[in-house]
Amino acid sequence: MTVQNNSKLSAGELVINGVEYAVPSQAPKSSVLATNLMQNCHFKTSINADFWPKEVPEPKYNQAWVEVYVTSILAWLHEATHSKLLDTTKPVYILQAGSQTYRLGLTILHKLLQSIESQGLSDINLCMIFTAEDENKQTLLMNHPDFGYFCEQQQAKIIEWDIYSSRALPLQAIDGDRIYTEQNPLVFIAHGVLSLLPQAVYQVHYQQVYRAEFASISLDEVPQNYDTEARDKPAMPLLWSLQKQSKVHSAAKADTKQLAVNWQLANPKSESSGLDDMLRPWLENTLLFYMAQGVNKTIAVPIKAAQLLNNIEVAFPRGVVQLVSDEVHPEFGLKLPQTISPEGIGLPIDIGLLHKIEENKGFVKHIKLPFDNKSLAISMSHKDSITFSYTSHALENACKTGSPAAHEHIHQSLQRATKALTESQIQAYVSQSNYDPLVMAIFLPRLLKEGGPINERPAWRELLNKVWENHVVDYENETFAFELGLLAIDLSHWALAKTCMLMRMEINGPSTACLHNLGLAAWATGDMEIAVQSVDLALELNPQDEQVLNLRSNMLEYLSRCDQLPWFDVQANQSQDSVLKLLPVSEQHLREYYIQYRRPDIAERLRGVRLRQFEQLQSLWHTWLEEEKLKQKAHFALVHAEFGFIGGVVIEFNAVEPKGTHGDGKFEYQSAHLSFWVGKDFQNRGFGKSSVSLIINHLRDLSNKLNISLLNTSAWSHNMVSRHILEVSGFHEIEKVKGEGVMEEVFYELSLR
Repeated sequence: MTVQNNSKLSAGELVINGVEYAVPSQAPKSSVLATNLMQNCHFKTSINADFWPKEVPEPKYNQAWVEVYVTSILAWLHEATHSKLLDTTKPVYILQAGSQTYRLGLTILHKLLQSIESQGLSDINLCMIFTAEDENKQTLLMNHPDFGYFCEQQQAKIIEWDIYSSRALPLQAIDGDRIYTEQNPLVFIAHGVLSLLPQAVYQVHYQQVYRAEFASISLDEVPQNYDTEARDKPAMPLLWSLQKQSKVHSAAKADTKQLAVNWQLANPKSESSGLDDMLRPWLENTLLFYMAQGVNKTIAVPIKAAQLLNNIEVAFPRGVVQLVSDEVHPEFGLKLPQTISPEGIGLPIDIGLLHKIEENKGFVKHIKLPFDNKSLAISMSHKDSITFSYTSHALENACKTGSPAAHEHIHQSLQRATKALTESQIQAYVSQSNYDPLVMAIFLPRLLKEGGPINERPAWRELLNKVWENHVVDYENETFAFELGLLAIDLSHWALAKTCMLMRMEINGPSTACLHNLGLAAWATGDMEIAVQSVDLALELNPQDEQVLNLRSNMLEYLSRCDQLPWFDVQANQSQDSVLKLLPVSEQHLREYYIQYRRPDIAERLRGVRLRQFEQLQSLWHTWLEEEKLKQKAHFALVHAEFGFIGGVVIEFNAVEPKGTHGDGKFEYQSAHLSFWVGKDFQNRGFGKSSVSLIINHLRDLSNKLNISLLNTSAWSHNMVSRHILEVSGFHEIEKVKGEGVMEEVFYELSLR
C-alpha cells in the first residue's frame, strides 16, 4: 500500500493507491502573516471587529417583495380583527428597520393604505415608524414629499434610533408625539438588514469549538516582495496568499482591505458569560448543539440581531409580528470573505437560530424562497398567535406565486436583452413585474433613444402612470423621475411629465433642464403663462442655454402671432377655466397632429389630405400660414389641459349673398364652414361633442367682430357619429344633398346670432 502525500490535496483528503479518501479535517489554521504585519495586527472578536457596515445601505427590493409584505400584513390584520386583538382607538405600528430602508417602507405603507379600505379594515389606524439617529437623515426624511403627506395624516413617524443603537426603543417620536406601545402588537419588518449586524463567528471542529478573531490589513502594508505561495496556506487564506502580490496591487481598490483571521480554542460556557440571562443559555446551547452533531464547519451566531429583537419584544408587551428576510446561513457552513470593502461586509444569517431564543413563545414559520439563497420568516408572539394560520398561508402563497427571487432573476436577464424585445414585450415584462420602477428603468435608455413608442400610446401612458405610482423618490439622488418625465414628453403624457419634473426639482432643487421641460409641457397643454414663467426661470439659472433660448423665442413668436389674429382673442382664451381650449395651431403641434391624424378613416371623414409622411404635414404648414394671412382659413388645435393636442378644427370664411339682392354682388354678411376631427387616441370619449360646443361659443363671441352670422358644415350620410354630434350641438340639416351611395354628403347649418 502506498500513501501519497500531495500538498495540493484539499484538507480532509487522503490518496491511497491512487484513490482519494475522505478523512476528518484538520483544526482551523490562522492566517499566516509576516512578522512585521503580525506586529501591526490588532485582532478583535467578530462582534467587535471593524468590518461590519457603519450604517444599513438601501436594500434591494422589487414589487414582488412589496406584495409579499403587504399580503402578509393584510392577512394578519384580518385575523387580528377577527380575534378582537386590536384596540382600534390607537395606532397599529409598523416598524421598518434601517434608516436607508425608507423607500421600501413608504411603498409598503402606500400599498397598505390603498388596500385596507377595500378590504373592510378602514377602522384600523396604521402608522409606519421610520428610524433615523442622524439629524441630517431625519431632516431629509421629513422633507420627503411622500413622508410629509403621510406624516400630516398621522400615518408616519420618525424615532431617533436605529438598529445599531445600543439604546432602548424610544417611546416618543421626534415631533414629540407619544408612541403607544401597550395597546397593540407591533409589526416589525427587517428586510436584508439583520445580516449586517455583528455576529459571533466560530469554527465547530467536531467536539471542539474555535472562536474567530479578525484583523483588517491595508494593501499598502503588504510588502512588495512578500510571496505567500511558498508558505503553508491557511484554512482561510488571504487574497494575497492566492496570487502574486503585484497582481493584487494592480487589481485591488485603494481603500479595500484584506481580512486576517486568528482562531482561538473556546469554551461554550465562557463564550456566553457576557450576555444577559436570556441570550446566555441560547448561545451556549447553540454551540453545544453543533458540537454534539460532530460536524466541522464555520458558523455565525447573530447575537446583535437577537439583542435587537429582544429589545423590540420588551418595548411592545402585547407582542410583535416579525417579518424577517435575509440571506440564508449555508447548511454546510460559512465561507468567510477575504477582502473588506469601504462600506463593510455582512454575513449570511441563521434566522432559525433567532427564533430558538424562546422556542415555545408564539408562532414561527420559515420559508426558503425558490430560485435564491434567501429565506423569509414570520413569527408572532402575541396572544393566540398559534391560531393565526391564515396569515402563514397568505405569506407562503405570496412567496410561491410571486417569488421575489424569480423577479430578481428576470430583472437581471432583462438587462442583457433590452435591444431584442419588441415594444409589446417590454409592456408585458413591466406589467408582469407589477409595474416595478426597477424594471421600467432597464428599458428607459432604449425607449428614450428611439424617441418613445408611437403605437398604443394610451396603453403606454397608463403603464407609466402605474409605474410612477409605485415609485418612491430618492431624497439624495433622484434620477428616475427625470428620465421617466422625458419619456412622458415623448409620449405627450404631459400631466405625468409635469409631475416628474416638479418632483425632481422638489428633491434636487430647480434646474435648467427641468424648467425647460416644464415650460414645454405647459405650452403643450395651453398654459402659456406658466410656460413663459418656466423658461424665464430657466434662463435665470443659465442665460446661455440654447435649448431654452430657442424655446422662449418660439413661444414669444407664437404669442405675437396669436395677438394679431382677428379670429382669436388671447385674453378671453387665457381666462377660460375649461379643460379644453381652442388655440391657433403652432409648429410645435405638428408632431402630435401627425400622430393623431394618421388613422386612415380620419382623413376619409374629413375629405382631407391623406398624410403618409410627416414631411407632407410640414409642407402643408406653410400653406396654412398663407391662408391665415389672407384671412381665408383659421386652423385651430384642440388642446386638453392634461392630454395636450387631441384634434383639429378648420374654419373657412365664406361670403354670403343676402336674400333679395338678386345677384347684384352685394354681400352684407359672411358665413363660415366648419371642419373638425378628434385624434385616434381620444375618440369615443366625448371630446367631439365638447369640441363642437367650444367652437360654436368661440365663434359666437367673435361673430360681430368677424361679421359672421351663419356656420355651416357637412358630413358623409353614413357618418352617423359626426351627424349626431352636429344635431345635438344645435345644427339643422338643410335640404341639400350631394353625391350618392357612400359618396352621399349631407349639409348642416347653425345661426350664430
